[in-house]
Amino acid sequence: MQRLAGFPPLQTVAALLAWVLVATAACAAPPDSNADPVELAAVIDRAIDAKLTSAKVPASPAADDAEFLRRVYLDLAGTIPPYETVAAFLDDKTAGKRAKLIDELLTSPAYARQMAALWAARLGDNVSNGPQTDLKSAFGKWLEDAFAANRRWDEVVFEILTATPPAGAVGKKSAPTDSFFSHDSKSATVEKVTDKTARYFLGVQLGCAQCHDHPYAPITRADYWGVAAFFARMTGKATEDPKQKEPREKPDGYMAVPATFLGGAVAVLPADGPARPVLAKWVTAPDNPYFARAAVNRTWAHFFGRGLVNPVDDLTTGKATHPELLKELARRFAAGGFDQKALVRAVCNSRAYQRSSRVAPRNAGDTELYSHAAVRGLTPQQLLAARQAIASGPRANAGEFLKGFDPTPGRDPTSSQLAIPETLRLLNAPATADGTATLKKLIAAARPVEANVEALYLCVLSRRPTAGEAKTAAGYVRKKTDAQAAYADLFWALLTSAEFQVNH
Repeated sequence: MQRLAGFPPLQTVAALLAWVLVATAACAAPPDSNADPVELAAVIDRAIDAKLTSAKVPASPAADDAEFLRRVYLDLAGTIPPYETVAAFLDDKTAGKRAKLIDELLTSPAYARQMAALWAARLGDNVSNGPQTDLKSAFGKWLEDAFAANRRWDEVVFEILTATPPAGAVGKKSAPTDSFFSHDSKSATVEKVTDKTARYFLGVQLGCAQCHDHPYAPITRADYWGVAAFFARMTGKATEDPKQKEPREKPDGYMAVPATFLGGAVAVLPADGPARPVLAKWVTAPDNPYFARAAVNRTWAHFFGRGLVNPVDDLTTGKATHPELLKELARRFAAGGFDQKALVRAVCNSRAYQRSSRVAPRNAGDTELYSHAAVRGLTPQQLLAARQAIASGPRANAGEFLKGFDPTPGRDPTSSQLAIPETLRLLNAPATADGTATLKKLIAAARPVEANVEALYLCVLSRRPTAGEAKTAAGYVRKKTDAQAAYADLFWALLTSAEFQVNH
């Protein structure tokens, strides 16, 4: 239908103005960049220490510099530290070097790539193959830019949920539609989008109530389809048709109910405008009972191997190990402008995060009080990135390498045991078989054997060898007529060792 002078109908103008106002509210204040990480780290430690004291469980000592360095690099950069960084950090005797390193990693491109890759994989971006591969999709690049700029998490999520082609409907920074909403309607079904919204942004397993009331949580079919109704207008590629009141194809268990926020309040949707901004505004509101808690809990799980509520997407039924700490961290996260880096900086500076994984008397059985760090197996992406950083030969094809590993989401990160096919992939991939350039850089014939052995340990395991390890390795090299071949054997043994597969 033609429009006079190119102007849209008044209803459309009103809807667009409402959308802009919602977007403006979500992007209001910048994060509080002056949040004190030391003070927030102290809040964390007081809560953790109080629970340990109450349970009469002793804490392990602080991790040594090598243990901390490898752990924080894997968590923040997605790979192990470079050889030169390890040697310099271990020899550095200045106070505050750990806090300085955390700040450096948070401002590095590797941090933005690491976090972007994690979220791209969670939200369904099939282009990304891991933290150290190119995020070639528009969504991956957009996420990387968002983490690099430390954009407010509520702003980022709002734009993900309201992405509409062409990009720019909310603003130039709007998330591309190859993120949550696939380019074809078959994979961007109402059910999948509803499930992902609840799981990743609210910490709720809503999908269990699609066809019947949740067997354990106070979530009904009406709750599920009330949230799904916000996506009923979708017509593919994240476009919406306001005239479409129900999904085009009826999903399993479909129930015709009005758009309803999780908790029971019926939403008022615009008659001639998009429905998703209404949901996005509720999801990202500072007083939403789920949003800040879900973000904090998932962040905690990334650094500790388990959430304060575990599993992380079970906030409705899961019991928090430290409920007051989760509540306080969520409150501060929302009050501070949903500043991701401020939260991460505080967690990494806490004594709880920096504890050794070596158990102390009477704390070996502790799995949820954080008396010692949990040893976490490297993800397939971290293994690939670490091996490529060390063995500077032909670079393994990321997609081909990752095929050999279990892709099951939610795999327990504290389980470091690789399956037989994964072990075979690790032993035979190109990055394992070739380390010629690395060995040429590390090994010097004129240098004592012990120094060369130390260089290999620093490069591969991010630590110096123990006295016993140094003696055994040096003895092996001296027994061989071909010293270079002996060093290559040692390099291969370290690179395929069980220790290399964990974060220490």
